[in-house]
Formats: sequence, structure tokens, C-alpha cells
Amino acid sequence: MMLNSSIGNLEDTPLLNSSKSAAHKDIAAKDIAHKDIAPKDIFFGAPANNIAYVDKNGAATYGELYAYADAFAAAFPPRSLVLLLAANMAQTLIAYVGLMRRNVVVLLLAADTDQAVLDSLIASYQPDFLVDGNDASIRSYVYTNDCDGFDRCPDFTTDDKSTANDKSTTNDGVATKAVAVTKAVVATKAVSAEAIKNANAICAEKSKATKIHPNLALLLTTSGSTGSRKFVRLSMTNVQDNASSIVSYLNITSKDKAITTLPFSYSYGLSIINSHLLAGATILLTEATLFDRDFWSFFKENEATTFGGVPYTYAMLKQLRFARMQLPSLRYITQAGGRLSEELQLEYAQVCAEKGIDFIVMYGQTEATARMSYLPPQLAAKKIGSIGVAIPNGRFEILRDDAVSSPALEPTTVLAPTSASEPTSATEPTTATEPTFTSEPAFASAATEANLEAGELIYYGANVSMGYAQCRDDLCEGDTNNGRLATGDIAVVDADGFYRIVGRKKRFLKVFGNRVNLDELESLLSKNGFIAAATGVDDHVSIYLEIAQSEESLKASATSAPVASTADAVRQFLSNKTGLHKDAFNVITIAALPRNDAGKIQYAKLEDNSLNYTLGKTR
Repeated sequence: MMLNSSIGNLEDTPLLNSSKSAAHKDIAAKDIAHKDIAPKDIFFGAPANNIAYVDKNGAATYGELYAYADAFAAAFPPRSLVLLLAANMAQTLIAYVGLMRRNVVVLLLAADTDQAVLDSLIASYQPDFLVDGNDASIRSYVYTNDCDGFDRCPDFTTDDKSTANDKSTTNDGVATKAVAVTKAVVATKAVSAEAIKNANAICAEKSKATKIHPNLALLLTTSGSTGSRKFVRLSMTNVQDNASSIVSYLNITSKDKAITTLPFSYSYGLSIINSHLLAGATILLTEATLFDRDFWSFFKENEATTFGGVPYTYAMLKQLRFARMQLPSLRYITQAGGRLSEELQLEYAQVCAEKGIDFIVMYGQTEATARMSYLPPQLAAKKIGSIGVAIPNGRFEILRDDAVSSPALEPTTVLAPTSASEPTSATEPTTATEPTFTSEPAFASAATEANLEAGELIYYGANVSMGYAQCRDDLCEGDTNNGRLATGDIAVVDADGFYRIVGRKKRFLKVFGNRVNLDELESLLSKNGFIAAATGVDDHVSIYLEIAQSEESLKASATSAPVASTADAVRQFLSNKTGLHKDAFNVITIAALPRNDAGKIQYAKLEDNSLNYTLGKTR
């Protein structure tokens, strides 16, 4: 069966919040084009007078950003490997932009990465330089491996300050090696010709041993700051294409102001940075969190128009009573980084509709640079639980267990889904018809999903990464994915062409002969107020339960028989709901689930017996 993910006309589907979203109103297929976006370069194309960023020290234009960035990166050898420790600060943004403009390969890590993790990654990847983008005294140290053990190299640090117009160079005209930056100030120091000669010689020797692939531009971790050596290899085409798609479907303009709420080194957070750079928009840089008064003061003073968040972000915003906040400048908010509970999705869809704010649920993976799908905001309350449709220039297919997949879909080019009838053959798609939408929220129940064919979600697009790397030697490899990504997520697609994730390919267990979806168990517990994570092996399911929250939830949850403890109650609850004997469930109560920088649960740490998470367990 042909499952068409291209999107149809929205003229008959009124927006929930047209007051602030005029750009989305009455959009038809003919109105959507990328010709005004794609030719621009993400790191070169913004008008010089546009405001590029604002931080606590003030603002800088794109002209100033480019000047600072080029001064910083001038002496880094093109195609060298630089490990950039990133924070939501101006000096990180300047270093990142400068290095990408310089055609340097950037390995991006969080500035607060544990030293032991950092040492391990340095040993694996042997970067030519390390740039510290998070120094309280507004200095950026550049490390080079001609220093013993990557100690700070005196020739490559500076405390001197001069203006951006200073052209401090060595006698042979080589630009400065290290530049520390802040608003309208660039700190420079001339470096001896001998020091630069030595550094470049080391880079040359490494290039002979491991020639970095010419298309490689960026390395992003798949696991936050957990210490995994696996990084995703991204090309400039990957970065450019995904940013262009995001600009298109979010309708980002130069008037937008995105405030940082996610780590710079996290693919979702970086996608917000990249898409706003491409649009010539403003980035509001702050290390303050949602719980800091300074964050909201900075937000209001600079009239932020958008921010992004993972499910944990939105759970925290609910605690902060987002529904009562007066944020007149806010145009739209986005959610990705994991499944948001259906209750929260509906709540935010309704609250945002009342406030005239677009609420846009998205889906992505680092392996696809960032984004793969989005749910049009006018359908946020109608397609609860859906990840929406493929982003512009992307397409989905579902690979069934019997290895029979739906035919490849055409790239998405407009904003709303169309349904398609049966094709006459496997290779000839039928003409798409006008979309049909239900008027009630489309909660996908187990009964309705049982009637849909589930399979692994496969994504195609120019934003699919080149592959993985685990050490420096892997950086010579070319594109091993060829624009195709097996996501590892199990999905279904409805009659309107909207996709829904129902589990992970590797998140299924056989329990007493029954196939158990661990993600569905977590969702079941979440819907009943429990914060929990499910792992295990066949015939033995382990449930890790946050005890403080769960005890409150237990009071409101009904079970069929009296129980002696929270853990016993949860075992009985799961038994009642699944029909499995309660002995299948081992419930471990813990103070807090371990999460990475993006708020995702770290399942490997849950099963690490060396960690003192456990408060109690029962079987």
C-alpha cells in the first residue's frame, strides 16, 4: 500500500492561533518553496546589519559576528580537527561559526564534560586543538597536542585585549593563533612562527596517517556527556539541508529571537542555532535555566519569540505554571527529544491555542542531523501522540517484520497531510486527495493501533548523516548511509499520512511467551502519574520508579487489592493492566532516574550496580 507523506492544502483548515501566525495562514502547496532559503550559506549569508546574538553583555550584528569568528579561526589549519567545549555563551558561538567558516572539522562537546570522559575522548580522537568555549574570565584557550598531555600551551593563551580591528600577526604574516572573544572585544596575541610551524607539522603528520574525509564537517555525540566514544559524522550538506528544512516549516524569519534552553552541543539545541543563523535571526544566549529569575528577565527584556524543549522541559514548565505566564512576544514553541505524554501534549496544545502561540511537536535523531518530522501546529490537539509528517525534502517508509516495506514516499513540500488511495502497482502512486481531519483529538488506543501495520520507521533525506565514528581512524570514511536511516523506532501511519512511534525495535521483551513493549509500559505508568523506566531481559521486566513522585500518584491510583508498598502496588497495577503474572515485574524504587543533558533516561546507568540509585526493590 502506498503511504503518501506529502502535505496538502490548508485553506479549509483554520489555524488555532492565526493572530500570531499569519505566515502559516492559508498556505497551499504552491506557496511553499525553498528557493529563497537553499542558496544562502548557513555561516555566510546573513545581512551584516542583522542582530546575530544577544548575551548578558549586549548585542552583536552578523557583521561583527563574522569578524570575530574569522579573527578567532584565522590560523587554524583547514581540515584540522578541533574539539570545542561548548556552552550557551558568545565565545562558543563565535568559535563555532569561525571554525565552520574556516573548513575546520569540529568535534562538539558540552563545556562541563567530566575530565575523565574528556581525557578518554582526546585519546580516541586525538584532536589537533581543543578550544574552551566556557571560561568565566572570558578567555578561550586553544590547546595543541605538541604540548605534553594536552596541557595548556603558553604560546596559545592570552589575557591581552584589543579591538576587533587589531590585525596582530607574526612577521611572516601568519594570523594570531588564539583569540578570546566577548561583545565587541577580541583578545589577541601574536604567536611565534616556530610555534605555528610546529603545530601545522603535527596536523600534517596526522593527515598522512588518517586523512580526514573532505566532506566531514561536524561530529556530534549520540549520548550527551555519558562518555561514549560513538559520534555521528555530519557533512556541511547535512547541516545546511536540515537547517533549510527547519527554517521552511517553522517559517523562521530574521525577526525571530530564539532563547537558548538546550545545550549547544546537543543536536536539537544546535539545530535551533543553525536554523536561526541561516535565517539571519537573533540568538539570545544564556546559561540561565527555566528556574532562574534571570532567564525570564532576559526573555522579556529581549522579547524572545521562540524556544525549544524536551519532555522534561515541558514537565518543568507546567510546574512553573506556564499557562499563567504573560509572554506576549512568544510566537511558537517546539518539542522534541523524546515522546511527550499525550496528556501534556493536549494541555500545551490547548494552552498555546488560547495564547495565540504555535505548539509544534517534532521528531528527530542526531543521525539525521536533527529533525525528521513535525506536526503542523493547527493539528496539535487533533493528532495527539503523532510525530506528524516528514520535513520538507524528507520522506518516510515503514519496513514491516516480513521485510515488505511501503514504497518510498515523495519529499514533503507543503504543510498538511494528504491521504492516498491504494496504488495500482507497487511502483505507481495514485494521485493524492484532499486531507480529511477528524474534529476530535485522535488519541491512538491499543485497539486502533492493532488495526495498523507497525514496522521500523525508515527515513530518507539529504540530512541523513555520513555514519558513525569511534576513533580518529574512522574520520577518513565516506558516506556509509547514502541518505537512508533506519531509525530503530517502530511506527504506524494513519489514513491521513501521519506517523506515530509505538516503540523501539530493541525495546521489546518476550515475557512468558508474550511480546512486551517496554515503551508502552512506561507510557501506561506515565498516564497514571508514575515516573518510571522499564528495562529487563526475557521473562523479567525491571521497573525503575521515582519514589517521591510515585507515592503521590499511588494515592490517586486504584488497584484491585490492598498492597504493602509502592513497589508492590505497581507490580499489581501492571499485572492487572497487562494480564501478566506480577512475578514478571521487578520494581526498584529510586530517588531519581538518571538522565543526560537532553533529559533522556540513561538506561545503561540504571543497570549499573556500582551506582547508588536503589532505595529498595521487590519481586
